[in-house]
Order: sequence, then C-alpha cells, then structure tokens
Amino acid sequence: MKTELEKIIYMEHHFPEIFSDMEKRDFGILFYNKNNFDSNDSNHAIITKKCDYEAVLQEIKDFYLSKSLEPLIYSSLEENQLNEMSEYLTNSGFHINDYGYKDYLVWSGKTSIVEPYSLTFERFTKNSDFDVFSELVESASLFRISEVIRRRVNDPNYYLFIGYDGEIPVVMASFQLDKNLTAMLDEVETAENQRGKGYARQITRHITNEFEKQGGKLFYTWAANETAQRVYLQGGFEVKYKLHSWSAYIERELK
Repeated sequence: MKTELEKIIYMEHHFPEIFSDMEKRDFGILFYNKNNFDSNDSNHAIITKKCDYEAVLQEIKDFYLSKSLEPLIYSSLEENQLNEMSEYLTNSGFHINDYGYKDYLVWSGKTSIVEPYSLTFERFTKNSDFDVFSELVESASLFRISEVIRRRVNDPNYYLFIGYDGEIPVVMASFQLDKNLTAMLDEVETAENQRGKGYARQITRHITNEFEKQGGKLFYTWAANETAQRVYLQGGFEVKYKLHSWSAYIERELK
C-alpha cells in the first residue's frame, strides 16, 4: 500500500495523462501535445529511475526536437535527484531552474472558512461554454489553459467549478481524482478585476466539500505565492511535506 507521500508523488508524475499524449520509457515518461506547445505541463519529460543520464538526456532532446518542441524536464521530487543530474544536465546543454523546497499542503478535513457564500457555483463540463475563460484568465494564458481543459473535461473524474457573482464568472478551481482517490487542488484562478474580494476563500471551501462528496481520500496542493498559501491554510490545508522542485530546459531555436 502506498504511503501518503507516495500517493502525492504518483499524482505529480501522472496528472498530465488526461490532457497530453505520452510515451512510457524505461527511465520515466515523455508527455507531449503539439497543439498546446506553450503548456509546460503538457510537454515535459520526467525521469523516475536512476539511469544512464547522458544517454537518457540525449534521448529526451531528440524526442522533443523531432516534434519541434522545447526539451523540458520536470523534477521527480525525489531527494538528491538534481545533485545527481546537474552536471549531466549542464553538459547536455540544459538550463536549470532550481525552485528550492516547495511546501506541499494536505487537507485536514476541517476549515476555518465559515462565512456564507455570496457566489453560486456550477460544475464546468464538455457541454459548457468555453467563452467563460475569456473573463477568468489573462489573455496571454487563455489558449494554453483552455486547451488543457478541453481535454480534461472528457474525464468523468475531473471536477472544475466556476464561481459566479450573479451572472459574472469571477473564480475557478478544479481537482481530478486518480485511482488512489487522491486529488490535487488545481487551476485556482480569480479574474484579475475581481481579486481581493474573498472569492478564492469561497471556492476553496466549496471544492473541499465537493471532494468529500465524491469520496476522495487524499486532497493536497501547493501554493504559487503567499496569498494563495494563506487561503489554503484557512481552508483546512496543512503543510505536511517539503519537496525539492526544479526543471531543466533547452531553448529551441526558432527557424
């Protein structure tokens, strides 16, 4: 039986499966989606086993460049992986982004967010109107996020909710249950002109309730900034793990 941490790492490794194509290799997984080349989550490799790093890095480079995609590697979140690989990465022409240790928060089942909802919430499905995202997402990210969601909504275990103030969409958030009944709180986004009104707090409360209704067992997230982390802590998430996060990439030459 997997431990809590093993379930989180499994989800971190496999969550792109429903919105990307993929190839499994002896060393790990190659995710790709040429129709959404700006999405890093859709186009990256992950090395999950110790291997001949020099040969594997060349294999990764050849694979992505053959598809006119930028070679990108995500951390496996295993301790010391970057220490073992950094010299090989540099020698192979990869640039390294070391993000340090990232807080991973696990939902405790309790929340301090108790104020009444001022929003109404609707589940977004494949039959919903995708134009809603033009009001929720910055224009530079609109295509990338919309294309990911177009593929995700075909999975019945994907739950995306939109919060409305009257008829105006103001906030969104999602989770997707895997075979371990584990889910990551994801795609939390408040419309830029609606921030500071407590909408992220409301949707965090709503989505944890929905997670429970769907029989979820382990709900986790990580925060992109201090404001998000404060909301998640208020919503009942607790810092449980600190995992080393990094990525490495090669800039593809434009022709």
